[in-house]
Amino acid sequence: MRPPFLRLFLLVIGIVLTCNNGLADSLPGSVRLALDEAHIPVEHVGVVIWPVERNAPDLAIHAEQAFSPASTMKLVTSIAALGMLGPAWTWHTRILADQAPQQGILSGNLYLQGNGDPGLTDEQLYLLLHQLRQLGLTNIPGSLIIDESAFNIPSSAQPFDDQRWRAYNAAPAATMTNYDSTRVLLQRDASGKISILANHLPPDSRIINQLTSSGQACGDWREDIQTDWDAGQQALTVRGTWSRNCPSPSEFFITEQNPAATLAGAFADIWHDLGGQISQQWHEGSAPSSAIVLSDFSSQPLASLLIPMNKYSNNVMARNIWLTLAGNHPATTQAANDAVKKWLATQGLTLRHLVTENGSGLSRTARISPMDMAKLLVYAAHQPWWPELAGSLPITGVDGTMRKRTLTSAVAGHAHIKTGTLDGVKTLAGYVTLADGHVDAVVFFINDPQANLGQKAQDLFLQSVFQPVSVLDSRQLYESKNQTSQ
Repeated sequence: MRPPFLRLFLLVIGIVLTCNNGLADSLPGSVRLALDEAHIPVEHVGVVIWPVERNAPDLAIHAEQAFSPASTMKLVTSIAALGMLGPAWTWHTRILADQAPQQGILSGNLYLQGNGDPGLTDEQLYLLLHQLRQLGLTNIPGSLIIDESAFNIPSSAQPFDDQRWRAYNAAPAATMTNYDSTRVLLQRDASGKISILANHLPPDSRIINQLTSSGQACGDWREDIQTDWDAGQQALTVRGTWSRNCPSPSEFFITEQNPAATLAGAFADIWHDLGGQISQQWHEGSAPSSAIVLSDFSSQPLASLLIPMNKYSNNVMARNIWLTLAGNHPATTQAANDAVKKWLATQGLTLRHLVTENGSGLSRTARISPMDMAKLLVYAAHQPWWPELAGSLPITGVDGTMRKRTLTSAVAGHAHIKTGTLDGVKTLAGYVTLADGHVDAVVFFINDPQANLGQKAQDLFLQSVFQPVSVLDSRQLYESKNQTSQ
């Protein structure tokens, strides 16, 4: 339990130290020591502790500076989506045709038209196509046309980094499946021969297997495997080494950077599994106004989709949700940015440093200050949909991206925290539930070349929020350990 006098003491001494440029002294000693060990100067750290029932934070360090938030930007997306759309919002994916099927055969084209569903997976696509089979449709000899017209994504958009085939670089799309990713499965038979399966690839694709075995320790085996997608040759090349000490099967995910093509492959695979026939002809296009609707499939509600987005930091889900906030067709990122800023203003939230770019945090231009992030968290804690937001965040020591944090045993199960990581960026933001039942909104941003070494400091920070010590005891701890190490 944090006594009221300690809250006041932390606030007062924090203000005094801020005025005296003694910011490092207002952090717990264990946190300061961990930052020193990582060679991260406190000037590159932004921290806020804000009890959600109070009108001001207990602690604010460099709180008004703009930081790169990495994936904690998904909190902005989540809060805006819950506020603007509501937890029960759903997306609709429709199947249309030029004319009704006759005796199980469809004359003309079939159109698959999405509205931005970020969670259309094999399971949902199966149910959607099963509806067609229930209508008696068996044969689709014409073209499958993927209708992406609900979103306007510039064709010049580039992946975030040079790892263009990694799944985190998947592009948003109004009509996509499995987060625009392909599951690659590696298997080894009794003779040691490696086989590769991929589910799903674009139609008429092939796999070029250039993997070799090694006897090294398994370790981070994914880093020893490279993939390349050749759209012209419709070929996935997998090369590198895969240790015989790694479990078989093993899997990883890639993107071909072509959501429509991957979806066309998934459509054909599942349609065949359902006993249907379909040509391999497909292309992108728009359904004509004269097309008739054969099936209309509703997504899971927004609140349910925020769980995989936040617990596992799914970038393309965040980008799809963000584009949905534009509220118009075709939706653009700029329209979404404008719509969110307008909504924030109606809520009395002035976030001076907010630069969202695409809503996922996979960006080098996205910015927000720790204070603005804390304002959003406190605002959300007073909304009727706050349980849905908090429930979507990783639980420290329990699940998602916080499951394996080893230094948070004291706070395990008591914090819902979104994390973010980029080169030079290590961030966290969310909520800590104290022993007395009160809730603190917390933010800890690091923007520094050594940021990847800052996890220990962040974990100790969460522990200090849950089990606070006095500032004076904390200072003595830091000075004692610091003198011992010198």
